[in-house]
Amino acid sequence: MDKTKKDKIVELGETLQGTKHLYILLHNGPDPDCMGSAMGLQQLLKTAAGCRSTIVGGGYVQRPDNRAMIEMLKIEIKRPENVEIPLNAPLFCVDTQPGFSNNSLPEKARVLGVIDHHISGSTCEAPFLDIRPEYGACASIVAEYFIESETPMHNRVATALSFAIATETRDMERVKKQAEVDIYTRVLAKADHPVLGRLRNPKIERDYVRTLSEALRAAEFYPPDIVVCHLPQLPRSDDLGRIADFLDQMEVVKWTLCTEMKENAYLLSIRSSNKDAKCEVIARKVIGDEGDFGGHGMMAGGIIKKRRKEGRKYQMMPGELTRRFLEALGRPLGNPAEPLLS
Repeated sequence: MDKTKKDKIVELGETLQGTKHLYILLHNGPDPDCMGSAMGLQQLLKTAAGCRSTIVGGGYVQRPDNRAMIEMLKIEIKRPENVEIPLNAPLFCVDTQPGFSNNSLPEKARVLGVIDHHISGSTCEAPFLDIRPEYGACASIVAEYFIESETPMHNRVATALSFAIATETRDMERVKKQAEVDIYTRVLAKADHPVLGRLRNPKIERDYVRTLSEALRAAEFYPPDIVVCHLPQLPRSDDLGRIADFLDQMEVVKWTLCTEMKENAYLLSIRSSNKDAKCEVIARKVIGDEGDFGGHGMMAGGIIKKRRKEGRKYQMMPGELTRRFLEALGRPLGNPAEPLLS
């Protein structure tokens, strides 16, 4: 066993010593990586440490593949408003961190641990920290705990972790470490492949096709390889990321910025097909000190909070976000855009 990995397993065991129950906090509107990581951690804690846990996540799961994952793998997620977390109850953040705007962390919660792969713009503190931006998926970290501790993995958990890693890394495209490929291979061997096939090929909603059509008409192409798409408030919380992922698949596109105008904030999704991209750096430059961001390598997201200026609500124009994005990429600002569907 690798000494560093062994030390992390030992540290996790020491942190959990005496803990009989804890809460696992997801980010709002959890995706497969978040849910798979939580499901894996839940089984690991129970099998290896005798510690029971409750998974808690805010927002709504709306994407068809995410809903299918919950239904087919029987993942039980409690909504924050439906579960009373005792004031001093231990809590683990998975695929999110304290200080991130994308979770429903209770005020004054006792955060015992954080497992994540996103770069944060703020300092994170907890007795147990395992934050690895070099990993393409949080689920890879949890799967590694099973492997290094030689803890038996349930078939259902292996399926969840396999699906989580595959979707988050886009079938290993966003992976930089051979170690993560090895982890995925070992977990995949234990998965239920017919179930994986059904999870990977869900039916999409009719109204999402309409949303995608509107996004394509709104998208602008900045030659030779940039797409920018500014959108009004979307029907579902995860539509923005879905649209960014779709645009990122275009052959000529290397950088994608999609934004959504909410009542009190702008949401941003950034993608790149460049394996050496640092989308979290670009997100930081676009957002500055006006909001929060998170990301790693080929994908990032963030929020710019609208603020009041001279007694009125300040509304940034979409063109300003485009300007910041192009400037962050070191691209000329005067080049005209053309409709994507020209």
